[in-house]
Amino acid sequence: NGLSGHRGVLLAYRGFLKCGSCGCAITGERKRKPSGRKYIFYHCTDYYGKCRAKKQYYTEAELETILNGIVQDLRVDKEASELIRRGLKKSAQDHQETVTGEKENNLQQKKTYERRLHKLYLDQVDGLIDSDFYQKMRSEWQLELDEINRRLAALDHADISYYDRGVLFLKYAQKINAYWKALKGDSYEEKILKGELLKVILTEGRLADGTLKYQFRKPFDDLAKLLRRQELH
Repeated sequence: NGLSGHRGVLLAYRGFLKCGSCGCAITGERKRKPSGRKYIFYHCTDYYGKCRAKKQYYTEAELETILNGIVQDLRVDKEASELIRRGLKKSAQDHQETVTGEKENNLQQKKTYERRLHKLYLDQVDGLIDSDFYQKMRSEWQLELDEINRRLAALDHADISYYDRGVLFLKYAQKINAYWKALKGDSYEEKILKGELLKVILTEGRLADGTLKYQFRKPFDDLAKLLRRQELH
């Protein structure tokens, strides 16, 4: 289930972390201090026996501090939310104008080829062109017309709901942050839920030298890009 580590120990943050040095999985172990207090630390499994970072260890508390930054990348405050909404609306309007322009251009091309095909047929009926020339040109122009119709169909089904989709992304982010804050980690069950949440929003994370590089799953990757662009502006 991705939660059991060394000797079947239940681990909150296992199953989505890999070593940034060798690419092997990051696992955890439970140890006992001389005082009798138990603790968990994480490290590379060094499956191939060649990892240069195999002796890098992270306590669970250290790892949690690193992981907190992931959800921060999806943090949306009220001011940023409003700015992003405006940007999304403008983007949707720009996209609509682009689609409209492309449609008009393709419709003009469609009329041109329809006129050509009609005149070609009349010329063939009037005996102005022979059958071979008629068939050759008709085939070429019909292919062009089919391609134009394909482009028009694609434009009709083009995704122009950027604004609605973006607003949905914002709702995702707000819920994720609220959920993350609610899981304070006072119990190990809460820690496990935080780990499961990270598995939902990440494809994987690579940990090396105390730095975590990670990739969001869709649609969270689009949201993170959107928020980064907003910060630059």
